[in-house]
This record gives sequence, structure tokens and C-alpha cells, in this order.
Amino acid sequence: MLLRDATTGWLLAKRSETYGSTPNTCAARIQVFLRFSETPEDIEDTSPSTIRQFIVWLQGQTNPRTGKPLSPIYINTLFGTVRDLFRWCQREGILQRDVFQHIKAPKKPKMHKDVFTSPELKAVFAACQSERDRLILMTLLDTSMRRHELCSVTIGDCDFEACTIQLCKTKSGDERVAFMSARLASLLWKHCAKRLKTPDGPLFESRGHSITIWTIANLCYLVTKRTGIHVNAHKFRHTAITRLFEAGLSMEVVRSISGHRSYAVLKDYAHLSNKSVASALNAVSLLKS
Repeated sequence: MLLRDATTGWLLAKRSETYGSTPNTCAARIQVFLRFSETPEDIEDTSPSTIRQFIVWLQGQTNPRTGKPLSPIYINTLFGTVRDLFRWCQREGILQRDVFQHIKAPKKPKMHKDVFTSPELKAVFAACQSERDRLILMTLLDTSMRRHELCSVTIGDCDFEACTIQLCKTKSGDERVAFMSARLASLLWKHCAKRLKTPDGPLFESRGHSITIWTIANLCYLVTKRTGIHVNAHKFRHTAITRLFEAGLSMEVVRSISGHRSYAVLKDYAHLSNKSVASALNAVSLLKS
């Protein structure tokens, strides 16, 4: 089968199984592999050597906007996308062998996930120019939701008494329940009190329609510009999950709140502060005075 035909089938599967920007992102990433001069037309002709040549080629490329070499993280991400395509082909019976079986992923540096401090959060919320904008960011923080999950939430998805939000469009494609504090539930109820009779309406509107990930991205950009604090949607999620761990919640409880499938991924968020670790150690130390 031609590689381009296999790619079309893989992207179709992505669009039928996932939500948000994932299929479009995958399409953009796989185009890099298709542009690689050594990529064969027939997917069966792809060998481990082809993949290794692709990695080496990427390491010599530069970002067209900055002129700097491609980052190890981006190269690792591209590798993962290509591997996902070939593993899908294997599951579908298009390929009989695993081209990636003996190929190690390019190394990437471990990144410390940035979180907000309490004073920064206060400044960020104060910089919002409307109550809607402030509630968008507060919801991201309080529920640890991903931005595309929030964009799909309707009023009917919210149970303001039980303090829960039903998420139908998640990263994994499975429905799950997000939890919110009583404080946020009260604020959201007031925000959409006049629209409670239209349960299919979006929780947050923008020009008569549901907000999009670009609405949130632009909001974060404007708040960053006003405060000088780096703000992005996922940083609220990092902050929320970190605070849950620092409060002493178990891995299983945090996982049920965050919606992570993998414990390994969740551990990347558990960057406890030195102060928290020291406090925990002092609490159980046998050398108390």
C-alpha cells in the first residue's frame, strides 16, 4: 500500500476516535515525514534504517521561524507520531512487521512543568477584563480540565448541586466526570442563571457560540501581556494537579480528578516543592524534639 494512502486511513481513524485538535495536529506532523526525501512511496519498503535516517535528518533541520535547530522535544514528538502511524498499520493488517521494534525513541530532556504561585494567580485573575474571562481561567484551575474539554461543556453537563461536570469530549475519547468546588459551582450557576432553560447551550459563550481553544489561547496571551506572567491553559492544569499532590491526596484520587489513564504520565505532574517534602519528612521524623 502507498504510504500516503495508509496515512489517509490513519488520519480518518484519528478523526473518528478523537476530539479537539488532535487529528489536525497529527496531520501536520506526519507531513514532515512525508517530505523526508528518503521516505519510500510504498509503506512496506520502510525499514528501521529509514526511520533512523529520518531522525538524523530532523536533527539537522532548523525551525523556519526562529532559525534555531529543532528541539529534542519536537523531534521526539515527531518520532512518536510516525511510530503511531506504523503501529496502526500493523494493527489493521496493512503491515506484517513492527518497523519500530528495535528503534529507541530520541532522547528528550525532562521538563519541569511550570506552575502558578498564589500571588501570580491573584494577579492573573485580576487582569481579566470580564467576569466570563475570569471564570474561564478559574474553571481551568479548579477542575484541572484541558482547554478543549472546557470548550465542549454545555450548561446541561453541569450539576451545580453535586459540583460535577460531565465531560463528553475528552482526550481519550471516553466520557468522564470533572469535579469542582462549591465556590466555583456557585459562581458558574450565577454566570449562566439566565440561560438555565437552554441546557444545550455552551457554558461559556463567545459571540453567540461556544468558546474555542483559540478563545482561551487569546485570553491567555492578553493576560500574559498585561501581567508579565507566562500564562497558558495547561499551566492551570499543572498547578491544580500539583496542589492536589501537595495536599496529600493519593495517586488514585488525583488520577480520578485529572482524568489521566496512565500513572506514569501523572507522575510528571507530581513535582512537589522542597517545602512540601520537608514538611512531610518533619511530620514523621523520629528525631522530634
